[in-house]
Amino acid sequence: MEQTEIKRIALKRVEVPSTLPSLKEEALEVLGYNPDSQVEREKGSPVEEALRELEIEILDWKDVKRYQLEQRQKKEWDVLATELAQDSPAHWPSTVEWRRTEIEKYKGWIPDHVLLKAIQIRRRLPGVELFVEHLEETRDPFLVIEEKGANSWDRSYFWVEVWNEPGYESAR
Repeated sequence: MEQTEIKRIALKRVEVPSTLPSLKEEALEVLGYNPDSQVEREKGSPVEEALRELEIEILDWKDVKRYQLEQRQKKEWDVLATELAQDSPAHWPSTVEWRRTEIEKYKGWIPDHVLLKAIQIRRRLPGVELFVEHLEETRDPFLVIEEKGANSWDRSYFWVEVWNEPGYESAR
């Protein structure tokens, strides 16, 4: 089934119940448990909090992944059809994959409304890395935020915007 829409998701503010001050102190003293540590985890990451404050909706990552798979498969079929039309097989196998390029190194076109979101995000979160995710050999770019966790393998990704795609309307 062809992916015809990528849903947007508004990050909702999480209401965390407060703990009575005396109960906090007793939980820490008797149990060694700090209720405030759970509150911080439930609030979400700094990127999620910033996106909520900036009122930026993210793209549904499942829709993004389905769309990217479909686009890669279409491109692979096109490459195969071109190769099969030749008299002999290609000497070098063709690969079609999604690439992530740091926004400052990306050479393709980025529309103004995407640049505006990228600038808002970078100003609010100067330490995050912004990437453009694009299908090699075609122009299917996504603006992506990478948030690094405490460990090198601990990373979160947020797809913020898509452009240059027929049928996908961008929220501005």
